[in-house]
Amino acid sequence: MLRRAPYFFVQAVKNLHNNFGVHLIGMGTTTVSLVIFGAFLLVFVNVNAWVKGPGGSGMMSVFLEDQAGDGQLLSIREAVESIEGARIV
Repeated sequence: MLRRAPYFFVQAVKNLHNNFGVHLIGMGTTTVSLVIFGAFLLVFVNVNAWVKGPGGSGMMSVFLEDQAGDGQLLSIREAVESIEGARIV
C-alpha cells in the first residue's frame, strides 16, 4: 500500500488540476454552509445566555419611596421573609 502512495498523490494532483472548477464549487459550498452554521450558533448561544441571565441569578432589588412609613417597611420585610429561600441582604 505504501509503495502506491506516490501514484495516488500524483493522481490526486492531476484530478485537482483537471477539475479545478468542481473542487472550487465544492469548497465554496462547504465554506458557505459553515459560515451559516457559525452565524446560527453564535446567535443561538448569545440569545440563550441573554434569556437565562436575569432569571438564573434569582436576585431582586426592591426600591421604596422616601415617604414609606415604618409600618409599610415592616410589612414588606415580613412578606419577603415569608417567601421560601428569600433573604434580606
